[in-house]
Amino acid sequence: FLAIGSKENGVVVPPLLVCYWLFFRRTDPRRGWIALCAAASVVAGLFLLARFELRPATSVIFINPPQPAMKTMDEWVYGQSKIWAFYLRQILWPHDFCADYSPYSVRNFDNVLSLVAVLCVLGAQFFAAVFNRVFAMGMALYWLALLPVSNIVPIYRPMADRFLYVPMMGVAIMVASFPWPRGNFRKVAMACVVCSACLLVRLTLQREKVWHDGVALWADGVVKNPRSWDCWNNLGSELYDAGRYEEAIPNFQKAISLVHGQIADHYAGLALAYDALGRTKEADAAFQKCIALDNRYAHSELLLRALIWEKPDADKLQVIADRNR
Repeated sequence: FLAIGSKENGVVVPPLLVCYWLFFRRTDPRRGWIALCAAASVVAGLFLLARFELRPATSVIFINPPQPAMKTMDEWVYGQSKIWAFYLRQILWPHDFCADYSPYSVRNFDNVLSLVAVLCVLGAQFFAAVFNRVFAMGMALYWLALLPVSNIVPIYRPMADRFLYVPMMGVAIMVASFPWPRGNFRKVAMACVVCSACLLVRLTLQREKVWHDGVALWADGVVKNPRSWDCWNNLGSELYDAGRYEEAIPNFQKAISLVHGQIADHYAGLALAYDALGRTKEADAAFQKCIALDNRYAHSELLLRALIWEKPDADKLQVIADRNR
């Protein structure tokens, strides 16, 4: 229950218990395993029932439901194959990390080649799983943990690094299931492992610099994904918080241009940046466009209830709102 409440991947616990039972514990008394798997399935089922059937008609936080990333079966097959191929590439050699992925992130992944690559990996995994139960368990963990975040049900983020956290345990199990070579081959294998680990440590240290602060994170994001309005808007917000108002303005403007002026939050950030520079007319004009899209921005208490803004910035926006009543 706690796993499902934390991440979507938690829903795969019941089928993973069934796999573990069938792969490793089939000689155990059945009654205990049936009770355990049934109990886990009931908990997961009740959670899913509540998630989809008991959700409120309106929410002060999520006013818009997530939209399908792929609207037809063909789009899902090819689009999701590109995302899976991207994940496989990241596992083999991680690079081009981004705080916000979009279709731009998989622009170089061909539809057909991605589908063929995923099918080849699946075929190789099935072949290995037939002869190795530990590998089969790792394969089950990898793919079952990916399914809840594979856009079968619409989600707010079609792809993200965090979606690989649980599946990577399956990768570790699959790798560990193969027997180590003996003699000189074992020394060569160990040397390769150590070299790979050192390279990955270097990549980790480089990536940590990106996460040093918000400006560094989102500045990296706009380079990796210049089509992400979230990256541009968040960079503008971080520059604003750092007191770099002049630099914040073009970032908000870029975010506005990417969505053709359809998101109120971008205009709100722009209004604050203009106001901080004493450019009152431009701040008021941006604010008027903001509340035309979402009237909650005229009332700071609504922004706080919806967890959209924090109090210091909401209070500054309220000053502009009071001026424009």
